[in-house]
Amino acid sequence: MLSSEHLGIVDLLSRDLAIVAELVAHARGRKPPADLRYEQRDGRMIAYSFEGPPREIQVDLLVVCFPADVPGADPQIVLPFECQLGRDPEKLYRYVEYLAAARRDHRCPGQTVVFSPDPGVRAYIERLFAGESHLCPVLVGKDAVPKELTRAQAIARPELATFCAIVHASLELARKAMVGARSVAAERGQANVRILLNCLEEDQVNELKKTPEYTETVDEWGSWTPGDWYRRTSGFTRGREEGREEGREEGREEGVAVGREEGVAVGLEVGLQRALELVLSSRG
Repeated sequence: MLSSEHLGIVDLLSRDLAIVAELVAHARGRKPPADLRYEQRDGRMIAYSFEGPPREIQVDLLVVCFPADVPGADPQIVLPFECQLGRDPEKLYRYVEYLAAARRDHRCPGQTVVFSPDPGVRAYIERLFAGESHLCPVLVGKDAVPKELTRAQAIARPELATFCAIVHASLELARKAMVGARSVAAERGQANVRILLNCLEEDQVNELKKTPEYTETVDEWGSWTPGDWYRRTSGFTRGREEGREEGREEGREEGVAVGREEGVAVGLEVGLQRALELVLSSRG
């Protein structure tokens, strides 16, 4: 099951896709692109193999970049994006599959992007690709995420402010994220605050609740309460449905097995009863 931090980061970035391109630019020491627009595509793709049937693979975000001022233009680059909070040796193959499938489907150059705030995870990924550095994804860490934002920036880009507050575990950024959340439609702002409160440590949340920014935000939304954001996410819902489907399949298989055993038992009972009847009739 994916963590609340993982799901929260992906949710925030999905509502401000420019963050992904900006992270890549910062990681490479470049200025963020100013002439692109971004569209999200379904992260479910098909991987092909010579040794087995096609299979579905799932990337956290699939961002397609287009020229900002050219309607109907072809995509310029596709960015399969992964938030990686732990070590996973299978990603040695999956990162390459994500890129191959995305380039094939969108007919443009691409680059897999992996964000991880943990330097140990990034070092592990680098070691996975030690012999094939050209296949290694762009690795993005906390240093590519802004550590300071003005209130105006938080209001202009509330998802970015929330993301920064979570990554840097910063009370000051969290206060500005609350201001940003109050500047947009209530449903959007409330989603950001739920993510923020679910991803910060408990002591940080307690400190945030003492601030005027928190009080003013909650007061403005009236009877609203933070609630359980984690179970509202698409990732949690998808995982629950997949679990239900697996459970139904396992239940069906178990049911078939039990039914087979019961059928054998009934068959034996009927056979024995029939044999007894034949014996009795022959004696008569």
